[in-house]
Amino acid sequence: PKKKKKKKPKQKQKKPRILNQWGGVKAQMAEFLTAKETSPADTFVSSASLERQTERRHWAGQTTELHRAVYARDHDRVRALLESYSCAGGDERKTAPAAAAVDDENETSGSESDGDLDGQSSCIAEVNRLDNNGNSALHIAAHWGDVRMVDMLLEAGAWCSWKSDEGWLPRDEAAASGSFPVLRRLLDGELKQRADEMTKRAERLAPLLRDTLSDFDGELKWAFKSWIPLVSGFLPHDRWQIWKRGSAIRVDTRITGFHGVHPTYGDVSVLFTGSDHKQIPNELVIVNRAEKTYQVVRQSLLIDDAESKDSLCKLFLDGMHSLSSVRMNQSDVTFEPASGLFGGALHKKVAKTWEANVYNARGLRTVTVKRREPKVRHAGGVRREKKPEEDPTPAEKYFGPRLRRHCGHGLYWKEEARIEESNEFQSRVWMSEDFPFSITQLLPLLQILAPVNEQFARLKEFILMKLPKDGFPVRLEIPLWWSLRAVVTFKAFKVLDPSSEQSAESSDSDLFVIPEDYSKKDAILQNVYGFKSEHKEVLKTTRNNSPMDIVSDAGGDS
Repeated sequence: PKKKKKKKPKQKQKKPRILNQWGGVKAQMAEFLTAKETSPADTFVSSASLERQTERRHWAGQTTELHRAVYARDHDRVRALLESYSCAGGDERKTAPAAAAVDDENETSGSESDGDLDGQSSCIAEVNRLDNNGNSALHIAAHWGDVRMVDMLLEAGAWCSWKSDEGWLPRDEAAASGSFPVLRRLLDGELKQRADEMTKRAERLAPLLRDTLSDFDGELKWAFKSWIPLVSGFLPHDRWQIWKRGSAIRVDTRITGFHGVHPTYGDVSVLFTGSDHKQIPNELVIVNRAEKTYQVVRQSLLIDDAESKDSLCKLFLDGMHSLSSVRMNQSDVTFEPASGLFGGALHKKVAKTWEANVYNARGLRTVTVKRREPKVRHAGGVRREKKPEEDPTPAEKYFGPRLRRHCGHGLYWKEEARIEESNEFQSRVWMSEDFPFSITQLLPLLQILAPVNEQFARLKEFILMKLPKDGFPVRLEIPLWWSLRAVVTFKAFKVLDPSSEQSAESSDSDLFVIPEDYSKKDAILQNVYGFKSEHKEVLKTTRNNSPMDIVSDAGGDS
């Protein structure tokens, strides 16, 4: 008899690959606009970190007695060294910027700073110097979870936003060690230092805006693109209207945030009030015209909201939260003229206004490093507080030549897993000599706005690369992830005649005045960490929710 053929079981239909990729693109796009791919300080500190990149060579690889004393947890020796550095007090230390470069004006003029960082004060220089593994004394103290040592270093002027060579903040080391008291102290110090930095930055850049940049009305277009077919049409676009009068700036934007992966639209203005503003001079203000509220960013940093800070610290200690560091390697980036269809250099007209030469960018690479504890992550617990005795690495080995080629790798605990991903991107830039401003003239505007807006920070980061010298980048492709890029276009920029009525408008005109019926909003972490007041109760009870859904810009997994 004939054998009956067995019927093959029906296979489940797989979703089309393009739809799976589209879901990933939406998540990536939402992460960028809410700054979720960075660690909590990166949104606010990215501009300050960029300004210090050219000076890091003066600080790295210089192990000092302070590093050795902190590693040995010798409090008496540390105190004696700080006193020898004149760190016992004084106006010079207290007025030193929290996370600013020594010579910001050098960056504004487009040249690298070759100044000696030790010149600002011997205390600030020695306390924040990096050892041969790329860590500062504050990183080491936070790694040990030593509250007393951290307090001494903060009092001496240690920078809470000073990153190691691998991109870790002292707060990241405190979270890895499971030390809540140290994490809380570093968070308080970080907010205070940022507020001080904002004041000094505004006082320094306001005269540059007034004297070196003409008044103008401009428009900037953000478009998100993907190489995956049919996807770019679903990605959002945003147009920024920009007004500049004297030392005052106003930027209006439509995209205010994301609900899941869907953008939410509103009417939000970012104001830099300038030095002549009668209400609140030299302040960054975020105005929500739909809600009729406004928030002074610097004042919000100084609000004493213990409940919000404690909740955020507990979130960092959650085992489901991965510590994340993202670094962009720009040293190997080269720009080559793009070729047309029939050979020769490629020329395009951008925004129907600017005649531009097109260049291809090669060698742009990002390195993402994550630290997690697999056992704690699997169990859904919290990072336990480690003891110094659990780290068997002796000082001779840590400061020895063995770890020198592994910069930044010296402060890991045994149970931590280190995951590193590297991605190389290709990009394009359109350079035009017709644009009315140079990079040097427009840079102070980006420096002012970068601390409160991740998109401006990314734009500034790209413009600060060694671009071709034939004009201004009127269009840039900024790579975000392997499948997503942002295309930024400088559209209509109208320079105002100094004798015109528009140019005669001051910072007290209707463009920059906050209406009297608008209420002041105090939310300590809303614009810095993406932390919202309505999340306070959620943070107390959620254990299984992803930290990314609660606090944007926390650097966890999407």
